[in-house]
Amino acid sequence: MLFSAGTGIGLVFYSVAEPIYHYITPPPMGVTAETVAAANLSMAITFFHWGFHTWALYALVGLGLGFFAFSHGLPLTISSIFHPLIGEKIYGPIGIAIDIFASVATLFGLATSLGLAVSQINAGLNYILGVPINATVQIILIGIITLVVTLSVAGGVYSGIKQLSIITIVLCFFLMAFTFLAGPTLIILNAIPQNIGNYFSQFWNVSFFTETFARTERQNCWTIFYWAWWITWAPVVGMFIARISRGRTVREFIAGVLFAPTLLTFLWFTIFGSSALYMEMFEGAGIAQTIDKNLSTAIYTFFESLRLSGISSITVIILATLFFITSSNSATLVITIITGGGKTNPPTVQRVFWACLQGGVAAALVLGGGLIALQSATLVAGLPLTGILLAMLFSLKKGLDKEYNGIYG
Repeated sequence: MLFSAGTGIGLVFYSVAEPIYHYITPPPMGVTAETVAAANLSMAITFFHWGFHTWALYALVGLGLGFFAFSHGLPLTISSIFHPLIGEKIYGPIGIAIDIFASVATLFGLATSLGLAVSQINAGLNYILGVPINATVQIILIGIITLVVTLSVAGGVYSGIKQLSIITIVLCFFLMAFTFLAGPTLIILNAIPQNIGNYFSQFWNVSFFTETFARTERQNCWTIFYWAWWITWAPVVGMFIARISRGRTVREFIAGVLFAPTLLTFLWFTIFGSSALYMEMFEGAGIAQTIDKNLSTAIYTFFESLRLSGISSITVIILATLFFITSSNSATLVITIITGGGKTNPPTVQRVFWACLQGGVAAALVLGGGLIALQSATLVAGLPLTGILLAMLFSLKKGLDKEYNGIYG
């Protein structure tokens, strides 16, 4: 359910598109496009974007919320994590400002995810039914799904959303198993250790790569966008993690949050990404040509090379829709809790307001420029929250030191 709360939409959208993109357009790091070296680097970069960095951000917020809210009785808000630094001022203007920044950033992070989801759904409908790919269709899709989300949050049917999350994860494992068996199985098995090894061997190179002499916009469109996106989702996923990890030790929490989802993410991208690279390199799958036109169609082109491509494509559409609904519900609940002073059962009007606003922002960004607008909004929203997370790190360290010395509790 961690994936339903945050990164699930991106896993579907970028599972094939990102490795192939880096393969045909590698960063200026001395690697020639469309070579074996480019394929290895593409998987290392993809793992870098989706690996430990992502879940470390979520772990920071989740641990802070769990420690101060559940262990020490403070409100379930982002500002509570700053209690060691500002004390009772978390209840004043400073605390309110922190929670507002977190809520607004989360809103735009969600809008980006929803925009990617409708792009994926629209591309699938075009592939299966010939529905045109344009902003009008995508806004209609946003409106329909936002209505479903609004009705669910208004009725408080969170048990139903939990069931949807379980169905979503089952479909994910079905799609993984199908691709593993129908695709180049031996290649996938060989790629698992190789991709992990490439990730660690290239870790420092890609971590400190800043395009000093290349002077392109690649890092802004990929790595920096990803960091901003993960930062805007940190309050949502962090709160979800905190609530399901109640009663765990810090060591258990860190191990569970950092390693389990990261390894599953690596497995996901290896199954889809390495399969796509193999098909592109040795079977002429034509995925690269698709990416030049539209990133969201890459996964459907990929499934054309496998058996039962129609069923697989329908599954992708259903997955994107379910991720849209579950992610929007999760974010709505978190934002209403934060803006409601930590109350876990906020008023219905407040839930409906945030659900509608999420859909409205996503529609506005899709209408205003599609993926470029979504990425730009995420970068802008993530900037102020970056400073908050850095301060949060020091505050949490101070709080844990006090706990160790017997000052807390």
